[in-house]
Amino acid sequence: MTKRNIIAYTFFAFSLIVLLIFPNESISAGKEGLLLWFNVIIPTLFPFMILSYIILHSPIIDLINKFFTPFFKVLFGVSGVASYALIMGVLSGYPMGAVIVNDLVSSKRLTKNEGSYLLTFCNNPSPMFIIGFIATSLLNDPKLGLPLLLSIYSGNFITAMLYKKSYPSTYISKHLAHKSNMNFSFTYLDDCMAQTAKVLLKVGGYIVLFSIPTVLLSSLPINHIGFKFIISTFDLSNGANLLAHSTCSINLKCSLLSALCAFGSFSVVGQTASVIKSSGLSLKHYFFPKLINGTITFICALLIFEIYLQN
Repeated sequence: MTKRNIIAYTFFAFSLIVLLIFPNESISAGKEGLLLWFNVIIPTLFPFMILSYIILHSPIIDLINKFFTPFFKVLFGVSGVASYALIMGVLSGYPMGAVIVNDLVSSKRLTKNEGSYLLTFCNNPSPMFIIGFIATSLLNDPKLGLPLLLSIYSGNFITAMLYKKSYPSTYISKHLAHKSNMNFSFTYLDDCMAQTAKVLLKVGGYIVLFSIPTVLLSSLPINHIGFKFIISTFDLSNGANLLAHSTCSINLKCSLLSALCAFGSFSVVGQTASVIKSSGLSLKHYFFPKLINGTITFICALLIFEIYLQN
């Protein structure tokens, strides 16, 4: 048994013990995660994922590829079809970017090398999550939404440029157009909904699973901001709530929130792992760049909020 497996099984065994010792708190935390999935994640992702699945298997994706290739070839060194993954990853939030990258690699519109590179910057939190949930609901200041977004996407862009050197010559000059045999019908729509429901069920499972340790650990009488940030990395939404109500300067609080959103939490890592399996993409090409992305975002946020709060 490898060291990684030993750590993983030890963690799950410990989690089972905690569930048995604190059943009421665990049930409450599980309910919070389930309600988040039902009230927020499903309404947000379900329509996006169905429509995206249809577009990815239609000639529309070839038009997107042709239009964006000149720009994306120069900026990122990949074909224009990658722009769809980036746009959907930004607008829809986690884990939509990874879902699109997986489908593009599985359908041979992108190479595994391109897909691995795209994973470093195409899976992002949505503007609605940042402005609506973080800035407005948690921090009670919608004006903080803009510097939060600027911090997160600045860090994301720097990470993309940094990893561009790690994936040289990812662009293939000749991408064959996809010859779609898809004839739209309600049967095909049923298949799209079934695929989407399968992915969302996995996402919901990870949210509920990681909500429990986040809520339980946050109840410990330890108020150090470093400890709270470590706890926050288990689950994005509960972690953001924990950081937003912590006692520290607004600059540090917003910088830590930016870093957390850029990394996404271990729950998001698990969601991403579940949606990239069919393409054969490696999780390490996502996880370690996300750690670096979170660090870079934290530095960007410190600078941006220092300027923003002064003005």
